[in-house]
Amino acid sequence: MIRKRIYCYNLFSKSTTLGNGNNVRAILTIPISRFKRSVGCCSAENSELLNDENIDKKFSLKILDPVCIGTVIYRGDGTKLIEKISAFPQPEKDNIYYLISRKSKDWAVFEKKIGKTLHFIVIKVIDVDVKPLF
Repeated sequence: MIRKRIYCYNLFSKSTTLGNGNNVRAILTIPISRFKRSVGCCSAENSELLNDENIDKKFSLKILDPVCIGTVIYRGDGTKLIEKISAFPQPEKDNIYYLISRKSKDWAVFEKKIGKTLHFIVIKVIDVDVKPLF
């Protein structure tokens, strides 16, 4: 798999770095500027659906301040997923692992396919609105 650059964002959808750990609310393998913004802000709408029963199911996803990501597949939470995502370069993978390891249940991992390219979104659950598509 091709290694991807990662993009980190704060609560306001502004670019930040992994070194600024407490400020990082989302980590993507695609720039957030590729998606449309909408009015308002995310409020963890339907976030209770992000559980083990709904792994591998499709959702419509909005993140942060809000940015409309569209249809994604929920892959689960926690550090085990980060270890499996080979698209993350190793130094960044280690930093992501460290960032979420303290509260891995607070983070969700989604996949989004654009064309033939698979992208990943790792985000704090409180910063998403999801609508089930199942």
